[in-house]
Parts: sequence; C-alpha cells; structure tokens
Amino acid sequence: MADFCDGVPVPNCKSGEVKIIAVRSPVAIEPHREMYQDPSNAFSSSLQNSRSKLQVEILSAPIVRALRAYVPQCVLQKVDAGQDASWLAELRTATVIFVNLKDLVLDKKGNDSPALAHQILSVLQPIIVNNGGYRRQYLVDDKGSVLIVVFGVPPFAHSDDAYRAVKTALEMKTALVNIKVGASLGVATGSVYVGSVGSPFRREHAVVGDTVNTSARLAGKAKTGGILCDEQTAKAVGSRVVMKAEGSINVKGKNLQLKIFSPIQSENKALFLTDENALGESFGRVGEIKLVCRLCCFRPTTTLFRLFLPWE
Repeated sequence: MADFCDGVPVPNCKSGEVKIIAVRSPVAIEPHREMYQDPSNAFSSSLQNSRSKLQVEILSAPIVRALRAYVPQCVLQKVDAGQDASWLAELRTATVIFVNLKDLVLDKKGNDSPALAHQILSVLQPIIVNNGGYRRQYLVDDKGSVLIVVFGVPPFAHSDDAYRAVKTALEMKTALVNIKVGASLGVATGSVYVGSVGSPFRREHAVVGDTVNTSARLAGKAKTGGILCDEQTAKAVGSRVVMKAEGSINVKGKNLQLKIFSPIQSENKALFLTDENALGESFGRVGEIKLVCRLCCFRPTTTLFRLFLPWE
C-alpha cells in the first residue's frame, strides 16, 4: 500500500499498524461483469448460447441438509411452499429482545472469547426454541456483542408473543447468570419490517424498524443483569407477569420520554398470577373459567373432586 497511500504509525501500537491519511494514486477496480449481471438473465443467455453444453448440477441430499441449517426458518418455509422472495416482505407487530452481552469481548489477543461465544449460544438457543422465538442475529457491532431474538415473525408468531418474549428474557437472564456472563436485556413491542434486504446477488432475511432500535436503547439503559421493557410490552403481557414501573427515560432517537418497566422475579421464576385474568391462553368460556377458579379457591386442598365442562 505504500506505493499508493500516505500514512502514519499508530501511537503505542507494537504490531506496526499504520493509519492511512491520504491516497496518492487511486487504484481502478473493475468488477467482474458476469458476477454483477442479473442471475436470471445470465442463466437465460447461457441457456440460449450453450444449450447443448448446459449442465445442471443437482446437490446431494446431505449437502442440501447441511445448507438448510444456514437458512432461516422464515425463508425455508416460503421456499418449501414454492414461493419466491417477494412473499417474505411484510409489516408485522412483533416483540424484540435485545441482549447486550457485556462480558463477551471478541478481540485479537487470543483469549477464550470464541469458546465463550459458542457456550453462550449453546445455552440460550434451547430457551429461544422452547418458547417459539426466532434468533435473528448474534453478532458484534458498535454496541458490543449482541443477540437479537424476535417473536411475531412467521412461523414464529403466536397470540401471546409479548408474554413469550418476557418469559424468554427472564429465562435467558437466569441462564447467563449461571454461566457467569454479564448482560443487560431490552424488550420492545411494535411494528417491524420483515423480509429480504440486499440485491439479487447477495441478500439476507431481516427484521428492521424502530422497535428493534428501541429494544437496543432499553438494553443500553438496563443495568448488568437487568431487563427493561417498554410500555407496549407491559400492556401486551397484562397480568401474566408482574411488571414494576421504573419511571420514564430519555433515549436516543425519540423526542418523548419512554416509559419503562421491569419484570419481577422470585427465586429465579417470574411471578405468574393465578387469577382468571391471567389465563390468556384460553379463548372464550369466560364464565366457565371463573367458575373453575372459584371452585379451586373454596374447595379444601385435601379434597379431590372431578369437574366436567361441555366443550364444543
């Protein structure tokens, strides 16, 4: 690079790194034309010009199974249904968990961070799967090492996504404490864009929007070992988890203050209420559910009884 650029040594750097301050002779870079033409046109042209020589390589089943592990389930569902990428794009109401892994620092000093990164995901992934969530990203960015989990993206959509997200956040917090990894978590609910981003040559499945940013801001404001939720999440959860109001805070990117809440835990378990309002999994039969709750409350605990309800 010395023939093309001017630079100065980086202060206090023993590895001899240089900071480039100017480019004297720009290098012309010409992209490979075949690489950047439309894949469909390239295939069509090849088919017309070399029809007799065209060979289609069919991937073996083991290779297909291996490749599917790298493709998000959201995309696989559409591919298996014979739908193209245009079917992926939609606006959804989702709940996003942003985990700031403060004790995971990936650097070039040869420490054990890569092994720790694998351990963290090995511990958290089963929790995410068991609660029906979508692991969107596990990466290192300007906020450090982060994990993003989404509830509400097909096929990871449920009638109680906010509750599932808070439950997942509580379980992940406990799991991280058990392996002695400090982290702060933010949970936010709102509208997000779900679909493909990129070009025909390189694209990925993305979940983007202000809700994702809000969850990141909340994780940044939370203390190590803490969880902060926005007001929409607290309202969506209802009485299924006890939420403690933590006041309002200013966050980057929002003009108005954000009301925040934290889920309360007891003995590493969320305080799930047991009254009839907490039975969010049941639809209809409100009168019957209230009757069952009253019977369970007033019958002696040592008495066994059987109750039959006529369900359609």
